[in-house]
Amino acid sequence: PMMLNSTNVINQKLMIALGDQTLRCSLIEQVDSILLDNAKEVCNGVKALRYILREKPDVAIIDYSFKDLDIFEIVREVRKKKIKTKFIIVFKNVEYKDFFKVNSLNIHGCLCFSNASDTFLACLETVFNDGVYVCDNIRKLHIQEGPLQNLKNLTTIEISILTLVGLYQNASKISEKLHTSTASIEKHCSNIIAKLKLKEDKPSGLKHWVI
Repeated sequence: PMMLNSTNVINQKLMIALGDQTLRCSLIEQVDSILLDNAKEVCNGVKALRYILREKPDVAIIDYSFKDLDIFEIVREVRKKKIKTKFIIVFKNVEYKDFFKVNSLNIHGCLCFSNASDTFLACLETVFNDGVYVCDNIRKLHIQEGPLQNLKNLTTIEISILTLVGLYQNASKISEKLHTSTASIEKHCSNIIAKLKLKEDKPSGLKHWVI
């Protein structure tokens, strides 16, 4: 079985934030003997963000599917505070567009829920050594023709808006989150639709595609 190189993890602080208790406990057990009291487990996005802001862990493993506070909001707040925590994201049902959006956040690791227990230590070892780890299941995602191929044409702000469209589906709510005008958000959405070459060129078409 894979083992962590203990010389690389001395004094490293780790947070595991997963909604699934069985997986959360499994990952904690794998590192408990090495990290001792430096591994913390939490069960939702709000607690994860609070812990990161307070304790500034070296690495945070985050559930992509948290409903109370999504990964983009967590990372955005952490980056705003200039905290250097490295993020590893665990996907349950990953699609290429989800991976692309997460990758735009400069994430250090991506794991699939189905085999996270088996790939966790290899990922952690890579991230502790300042590398980037993406599990094979995600690497093999097929980039289809059409909108998915065109994701690479989006700017950072457009990717953020695209993500928030899926969460809030409301331009005024998105404008509040990004501290800009509703008109600006609507303009960006029009640009996103054009760049993705969506067949339905109205705002509702973008919402349908994201969801």
